[in-house]
Amino acid sequence: MTHRIPVELLEIAYVAPDGRAAWSRADLPNALRELAQAGWAPRVVEAWMVFFEPPYAGTHSHLIWQGPDASSIHRTEIGPGRDHPDETWEAYTARCIAAAEEWLATSKAESVVHPDQRHTIWYHVGLEERDPEGEAPSSQP
Repeated sequence: MTHRIPVELLEIAYVAPDGRAAWSRADLPNALRELAQAGWAPRVVEAWMVFFEPPYAGTHSHLIWQGPDASSIHRTEIGPGRDHPDETWEAYTARCIAAAEEWLATSKAESVVHPDQRHTIWYHVGLEERDPEGEAPSSQP
């Protein structure tokens, strides 16, 4: 079964040419909950710098920061995976969302760019799809 990302979420997202989506900081918490209702669990959150003005309009770059704790500034992998046989999908998704929200609350992504550019920081979510037949979940980068 393939779950679709709700159209309403895509309408407020930056959608990269390869189809991956990113949301603003303000929209991300609601997007995480809507994605869960649509059958997805967040597995990775990355800060992207999204360009809305020429000459790079419609493109993005991974936020790269050199310095202490650099990797935790622009990306988090949520784990451990769903390795508890008794954990329901709902509990797993809630755990993933809580971890994503905790990372977002402490993320310093906006602090590494000039204040005039903070609006360009959007958050991509790598997703794991719920499989109602109990097979291995699929992922979306």
